[in-house]
Amino acid sequence: MLINLTPHTINIQTPREHITLEPDSRGPARLESLPRPCDYLEGCPCPVCQPAVITGISGLPDPIEGVFYITSAIVAEYAKRQDVLSPGTGPNDGAIRDNGRIVAVTQLNMALLD
Repeated sequence: MLINLTPHTINIQTPREHITLEPDSRGPARLESLPRPCDYLEGCPCPVCQPAVITGISGLPDPIEGVFYITSAIVAEYAKRQDVLSPGTGPNDGAIRDNGRIVAVTQLNMALLD
């Protein structure tokens, strides 16, 4: 079973079928972080902020056998779990595009595990 924990509809195209996954009603899984210090730099018209300090993930359920959660790539990378996948949208992932916009993916990616 696939559960879409992103805020977007995900279309998956396989050789045999097209799968459309609407966002789960629980809402998206997101990284939690501490407030970031920002400052203005000479010549830059907007504040420049330091990197975020990630403190956890909200909206990601505990693992359940046979269930895979689809999240953003950054959430999947931080989670480092085999049941957390992200849509394959990279240049070598075979995503299907229409006028440059991704309309379907052909694979889901697993983050590197420790």
